[in-house]
Amino acid sequence: MFTAADRLWLEIRPACEDLLPQIVAKAEGSRLRGTEEGTPATLSIRAFEADTRRIAALEALGYRPGEPDHVWFRLDLSQPLPEFPSPPGFRIRDCVGIDPQARAAVHRVAWSDLSQIGIENARSGFNEDIYLGLARAPVYDPALDIVVQAPDGTFVANTICWADTASGVGIFEPVGSDPAYRRRGLARLAMLEGLRRLQARGMRWAGVGTAHFNAPAIATYSSFFQPLDRTRWWTKTLA
Repeated sequence: MFTAADRLWLEIRPACEDLLPQIVAKAEGSRLRGTEEGTPATLSIRAFEADTRRIAALEALGYRPGEPDHVWFRLDLSQPLPEFPSPPGFRIRDCVGIDPQARAAVHRVAWSDLSQIGIENARSGFNEDIYLGLARAPVYDPALDIVVQAPDGTFVANTICWADTASGVGIFEPVGSDPAYRRRGLARLAMLEGLRRLQARGMRWAGVGTAHFNAPAIATYSSFFQPLDRTRWWTKTLA
């Protein structure tokens, strides 16, 4: 999967890892064809730092370590969950029967202000139609779409947990808070409710990740998740 014109995100089953050179060759050819003649072309491929087999294969193909990507965390759901106090007056609820406009609004306001991680002029186009489209996805479960409601009834934090019953793993994506209500632990409270629901369903693990430069999210996740791995882009100059 190309995440950008010059970036390739590969998911290969361990038993098929020998196909990597063929896949990369096709990706390199596609990248070269999409680059104007005389313009330098590079391709970057993401790899987990603990995946030494993937890294060795990329090095053999001429790739070298480039910029960092994400930090990843997981939580063993067979263990007791931590407890954190909830600010008085705030309510945690799911999105069963929720007002779609209000649900879209809490996502939009959270992702329209990313100044806390050095991104200025962020704007989210998330709206009711997009939310309703997401809610029609077969894997979406409104009982795992958690929001935090302020005393005045406004939704101020949210997260969606995507549960895979086959693997027993639930992944949180996205996680966000209204800028006016940040630093109160509200996103963490929403995630904890999601964790309780995953645990009640017999799920084995929960996971979450964030950009390597997102210090506030890393601090939040580190308070109750365990570090799992990091990803990095491996880069090669093609022409």
